[in-house]
Amino acid sequence: MPYASTHNPMENSEFFEANYPADFIAEGQDQTRGWFYTLHVLSTALFGKPAFTNIICTGLIMAEDGKKMSKSLKNYPDPWELISRLGADALRIYLLSSPVVDAEQVNFSERDCETLQRTLLGTLWNVRQFYLMVAGEDHPEIAKPKSTHVLDRWLLSRLNGLITEMTDAMDKYDLIAAARPLRLWVDDLSTWWLRRSRDRLKSTDSYESADALRTLREALMETAKLMAPFMPFFADKLYQDVNGPKMSVHLDRWPKAEERVIDERLLSDMQWVRDVAASGQEARARLKLPVRQALAKITVSMRDAAEASRLTGRSELVGLIAEELNVEGVAVHGGMETGDDAWTVELDTVITPELKKKGMMRELSRHVMNLRKDMKLTPKDAIKVVIATTDMGLRDTLEELLSAIAPGVNATETWLGENLPEGLDGTAEVNMDGQTISLGIMKL
Repeated sequence: MPYASTHNPMENSEFFEANYPADFIAEGQDQTRGWFYTLHVLSTALFGKPAFTNIICTGLIMAEDGKKMSKSLKNYPDPWELISRLGADALRIYLLSSPVVDAEQVNFSERDCETLQRTLLGTLWNVRQFYLMVAGEDHPEIAKPKSTHVLDRWLLSRLNGLITEMTDAMDKYDLIAAARPLRLWVDDLSTWWLRRSRDRLKSTDSYESADALRTLREALMETAKLMAPFMPFFADKLYQDVNGPKMSVHLDRWPKAEERVIDERLLSDMQWVRDVAASGQEARARLKLPVRQALAKITVSMRDAAEASRLTGRSELVGLIAEELNVEGVAVHGGMETGDDAWTVELDTVITPELKKKGMMRELSRHVMNLRKDMKLTPKDAIKVVIATTDMGLRDTLEELLSAIAPGVNATETWLGENLPEGLDGTAEVNMDGQTISLGIMKL
């Protein structure tokens, strides 16, 4: 077939010699003897070399219970219904990242396909939505020098490491190793970088917001290129939405990693930050202290005194822990002698009146932002925030809170009274210091 299809040796010999043996062949495991072997035998006899250099051999797709899929049993989901509901790309990435492309049997699970669609494609879609909301029609130019913010440096380091990892796997025709890292990357982009960068993206500081937005656009564009072989439709939509330079992502080049951008120490330090933050969150949950309630301090005790001293000096990293856990300060001490862990955390749980007020402020701000989201407002849309309460003892505190949250929720007007006025665009009942207050917003 490889030589007959080009009518070799009667013609096209130069083309044949330049493209033979093939880079790879893809068939099912049942073709091992009937096709893979036969091609090699003929090629060895005729040309003294193999017919191909790599095999992508697929296994069998079985029903969820391990039985063979059967029309009579109808023990499989309708593929067209599945594609219509979840999209063809969700099915593609589910199969391409499964053991079936490693010649192993896979029991097809519709639930697993749905989970992958939600956690990978759905999450990335939400990141794209946030980018478009903030950027509007003004896509920032991706240029050097890059942002120096620690989160941006970490994200670009993480991105270039991903490019290296996926490129190496693709060169080896290892589809599982190439496809699977995308899910963790999207999770890192969304649940860590974006969550910790929202305030920067909405910042009134043009340099700070521009750096964050430029970093996000670069991350999304490169992500579109990396996912293009696995999820071609979604990748092209994402690429065009972030204004990629070509008509289609499939006309662009595969990304090339910038090795000098990969900072292994920063990647390791950021993982420590996230692990400490996760432990702090677990401690809050055990103590029934919601993250919205500000706390005075978290203390991190480490065995390695030198490492503790080094990390204490990384104020930008320690600051991320404070922001993530909503604490006023982070203390890192070395020389811990007890226990088996490399480090432990301890929260200061004493809530002063000032800390209580900060918790109330964060709670109030959250409800206002939820109302903004329900109204589908953009960050640039100004609003009026109104609060109604009959508790006179709470009025002074609420007035102070209103003033404090106004810039963060883009409220150019505030009002406090006993009853909500008419004509509001959204309202909610909020528990504040044990009292129920009425909250409303109006678009200006």
